Amino acid sequence: MGDFSEKLRKAFGSTPVEIIAAGGSGYKMIELARGGADLYIHTGGARRWDVCGPSTILQARGGVVRTLKGDSITFNRLDHSDLDPGMGIFAAASRDLFDTWASTVSSLVDKFYSP
Repeated sequence: MGDFSEKLRKAFGSTPVEIIAAGGSGYKMIELARGGADLYIHTGGARRWDVCGPSTILQARGGVVRTLKGDSITFNRLDHSDLDPGMGIFAAASRDLFDTWASTVSSLVDKFYSP
C-alpha cells in the first residue's frame, strides 16, 4: 500500500493514525473485535473463507465489515472462493467508527487507488 498509506494519513486530517503492519485479514478483524485497532482497510484480494469467521465475530461484537464501497460481503457463493477483484475490505470496530469514516475511505479509494 506504500503511497496509499500516506494518502490515507492525509485523508484522516488531524485524527492521529497509526498504520499497523500485520498479516492476514482474519487476524486484523480479530484485532478490531478485541479492541486492538479501530479500522481495517484492505485494498488487495482475499479469500472468502479467510474473512467469513472473523467478520462474523467482529459483527457480533458490534463491528461492521463491508467492501471499500460500503457494500455487504456475502459468503454464500460456493462457486467463487475469492472476493471479487477490486472490492477490498473496510472494517470498523463499531458502527459509529464505520459511519464516521466510510465516505472518506470510499472517496480516497476512488481518487488514489485502482486495483
